[in-house]
Amino acid sequence: MRVAADASWWPELARLNASAASAEDAAAPDLAIGGLPELPRLLTREPRSILVEGDGRRVLHRAGYRVSTYVALSSPDRLRLVLAAEHREAAAYGVRTRIVPASSLKRVRRDVAARLLERGIVPPRLPLVTVGQRHLAPPFLVAAAQEELGIQHLGWFLVPGAGDALSRGAFFLFPPRETLPSWALKFPRVRGYDAPFRREEQALRRARAVGPIVERHAPEQLAQLDVGGFAASIESAAPGSRLDSILSGPGDRRAKVALVERVAEWVVELAAASRAPAERLGPEWRRLVELAARAEHALGVPIPLPEAPFFEPVLQHNDLGAWNVVVGDDGFVVVDWESSERYGAPLWDLLYFLVHVLSQLAGSRQDNLDQYLRRLLRGEDEWSRLLFRWTRRAAADLGIPSSRIGTLATLCWLHHSKSRPRREAALADFGAGGDALALLTERLPVVWFDDDGLGPSWPALEG
Repeated sequence: MRVAADASWWPELARLNASAASAEDAAAPDLAIGGLPELPRLLTREPRSILVEGDGRRVLHRAGYRVSTYVALSSPDRLRLVLAAEHREAAAYGVRTRIVPASSLKRVRRDVAARLLERGIVPPRLPLVTVGQRHLAPPFLVAAAQEELGIQHLGWFLVPGAGDALSRGAFFLFPPRETLPSWALKFPRVRGYDAPFRREEQALRRARAVGPIVERHAPEQLAQLDVGGFAASIESAAPGSRLDSILSGPGDRRAKVALVERVAEWVVELAAASRAPAERLGPEWRRLVELAARAEHALGVPIPLPEAPFFEPVLQHNDLGAWNVVVGDDGFVVVDWESSERYGAPLWDLLYFLVHVLSQLAGSRQDNLDQYLRRLLRGEDEWSRLLFRWTRRAAADLGIPSSRIGTLATLCWLHHSKSRPRREAALADFGAGGDALALLTERLPVVWFDDDGLGPSWPALEG
């Protein structure tokens, strides 16, 4: 692809293997990109397609282009949402479920914007991107999904990948005239990065085989695609809003806690339903023993493990944060299973989930996170009772002695604290650049091993 664009666009365009179209080049570029002030100059190049930051609809129509209008919603650090104004139902749904209002007034404004988009009206303050094409076509990934599904003219909105360059984005796809998405089309920003798609296909198949308790709360992967070297997958959509958005927004605190406890109850029931004989742990148990031995050597804190497993393995999602829970009118769905283990350690998902959501409910900030985690885990925070109650219940249901709960928590924090180095290695392998996303669980070993009330014996929980 030959692109005429300002130099500020080149770092991202280079990822797409685009080549520069010089001013002296007589041939028309495939694509021209710029802001409204640059539009007249870009049109002199007679590009096949043109992307304009701003409302260039009239100018592009007069120049003979087929025009599409998009709303691109950003935060200071990244692009968060892209809406196609022509897909009214999809645009309205995207605003209602993906915009997190900080107050009741902002929630009213959001809902008004959604109603306007539903009527084909772009609210005046929303940032526009105008695209002109000689021959109108959907995004190439959406076109591939339409062919795979055998359905033309799908509505869509786009959620770009959050975090680092290996984070996956998703198009949410709507059948014609439908108000809810039927499919999620996941894709990476890096060519050849297909491992998460292969892992997730296998993981979802294993997880759903557990039975209805998973089938009711997990998507179904329908297809895997390769589109010009970019891996992609199509799975059933989970209608609703992410749980972390609900917890961050305005609303009744009791209702938010009820949602948290519904998910916690499912995690406990799932563990009980997916228990397997201890010998199924196999290499995973040896990995945990090695993990504990390395941490004991580095930290000088004994982490005693018996020669044989002291628990039965369970199905483990392994990334059960509120960002991976979608809550709708008919319940909730847990997404992104690519890190899951069919025979993993019990209590891990519950502890990981509760520590994240309770920190969010408490409104803890990055600059006081260590102090908050210490209070929560020591039983000194208002949310500690909820954490302790669910942890004890899960252990009792699974026959785990209370004296071993702290050991399992220790292994959980150690395991998740290794996520960032693994991610940074993957970023380097794919030349993706940037830093891996920092996670709360990176801080937990620091807090956990530096407090007399915590650690492998977890005296605060026993007390």
